[in-house]
Amino acid sequence: MLAHDDALGRTVTGSGTISAAGWADLERERLVDPDGTVTDEGVPRLDDVLELARDRFYLTVDTK
Repeated sequence: MLAHDDALGRTVTGSGTISAAGWADLERERLVDPDGTVTDEGVPRLDDVLELARDRFYLTVDTK
């Protein structure tokens, strides 16, 4: 999955750390807009984003 934060709750619904959540848990969560509105969008997987970006733009991926 792709995430900016170490924990759920600010950009994604849910609570707790992302590292403690399994993919089945993360699939149920939704992205949160900057204004706090919960969207219909699920948590993105890296392979989905790479496919979306293919031949369109370059990505820089930072692992932590």
